Amino acid sequence: MTDGGWAVVTPHALVLVIEDGGAWQVRDRRGWHEVDHADWAPEPPSIHVRWIEGDESALGLVSDERAFPTALRERVESSIVLMQERDLPGGAKVRVAIRRAEDDSLLSQVSVVGRLRGTASEQAAIDALERDARAAAGLEP
Repeated sequence: MTDGGWAVVTPHALVLVIEDGGAWQVRDRRGWHEVDHADWAPEPPSIHVRWIEGDESALGLVSDERAFPTALRERVESSIVLMQERDLPGGAKVRVAIRRAEDDSLLSQVSVVGRLRGTASEQAAIDALERDARAAAGLEP
């Protein structure tokens, strides 16, 4: 990476390492199920990652080699078991993803694009979609 560290794609996580006093130290480690979205930009080469909890990371790359972004995409996609989306009456879109965590357990993640109105009917629709997705994956509601 441009900061002198390395971004490493492992089977279970994205690991950022940096040299510190002659030894490599893990600066950050995040499971693939924690990635909400990632974009690759060729000029200058970088990966922009939005994490499921809402924070973001920008990884400056020293090469425009596409192998790293391709491997990252494959790992993120492999964590998705099932995804369902629904448009809500107020214009927002809700997405429920069933994802495989590092320990092979399944979990559900709810994300929203747009602005929620905060109504009881909207919350009921979100809850119903999550229940349906969890049931489709064999998870308890």
